[in-house]
Amino acid sequence: MKNWQLIKPLSGQARDTIKQDIVLNAQPSALFFAMNALAALVAGFGLLANSAAVVIGAMLIAMMLAPISGIALALISLNSLLLQRALTSLSLGLVMIVLIGVLLGWLQPEMALTPEILSRTTPNTLDLLVALCGGAAGAIATVTPRLSVAVVGVGVATALVPPLVASGILLAHARWELAAGALLLAVTNMVAIQLASSLVYWLAGLGLRRQQASSMRRFQLWLRNLPTLLLIALIGFYLSFTLNQQIKIQTRDQRLDDVVRQYLQVGNNVVVQIKMEEEDQRGETFHQFYRLISQPFLGDQVNRNKPFALVRIVIRGDQIPLSDGLREVERHLPSDIDGRPIRLQVRFVTVHVIDPPDRQGTSLSEEEAQALALSENTPNV
Repeated sequence: MKNWQLIKPLSGQARDTIKQDIVLNAQPSALFFAMNALAALVAGFGLLANSAAVVIGAMLIAMMLAPISGIALALISLNSLLLQRALTSLSLGLVMIVLIGVLLGWLQPEMALTPEILSRTTPNTLDLLVALCGGAAGAIATVTPRLSVAVVGVGVATALVPPLVASGILLAHARWELAAGALLLAVTNMVAIQLASSLVYWLAGLGLRRQQASSMRRFQLWLRNLPTLLLIALIGFYLSFTLNQQIKIQTRDQRLDDVVRQYLQVGNNVVVQIKMEEEDQRGETFHQFYRLISQPFLGDQVNRNKPFALVRIVIRGDQIPLSDGLREVERHLPSDIDGRPIRLQVRFVTVHVIDPPDRQGTSLSEEEAQALALSENTPNV
């Protein structure tokens, strides 16, 4: 039955050795800063090149788990000196990585923001759960000699360097809200990893020993961990809102696409683009959250500036849609995620098929040639 015990309480030399390793690795050192600087550079190049493989390579270099593990151990053992040193190491590492991102963004001002960068600007509850599971895995590997700490540890640390670099790049492009979203993802990962690690270390017996755990010491223990618990609760509340918003956006977009194609993609007409007026909704989550919490106090004033949401549609074909038909389409459209009605604006591109004179050997009729020219495989407008 011992093999089924996931976290075994440590004692004696094994306990002291693991604590000593955590304390030593949490200290600021030249190796810590050098490896994280290299990881930040590799991650930045991967983000700018939109290469997931390169970003994964940066994940294998990072060493950001060590100070977080030190903080987790310090909080459950009431070690103020370790807490101070680990926080110093983590803070300096974070600042260095963000500044490297700012430098990369400043050196490449003309490069577009890639999907690899933008994907790290809208954290949600799933990211929080991933960080909790990853933090627990890393901590279990730390207290289990048979597991490779390096493999699991760098796997956890990977969730920290890319969003920090992305935040720096976005700051260099003056995309403040997107940068805040990427920074929030990094903070979420750090807090969740620390909380999960503290719990595992406590179960493994790395915290206060029973003879040390007086009533006052236990109160201090809870008091020190209370900020982490409150921060996790606040972050979880906000991230649950962002997840709900993302689900609403996906549902709205799918319904919008179905209705538009059902009513406007008729005959030889082809819908080549459906775009909301504010297509890039990353960075708008904070304003949506503000509208949510302000609604009981401000009523409908938060939506009066824009009474409807505009959708721009590009259609290529030979049958111009009628205005009456567009009104009929609008009646079947879903509402926007904030309850506003959706209005259409259609750009129609007429396609004419021109054949060379006296072409020999063709068997296509005029209707067949027109349909072929308007097929989905032709280049988009």
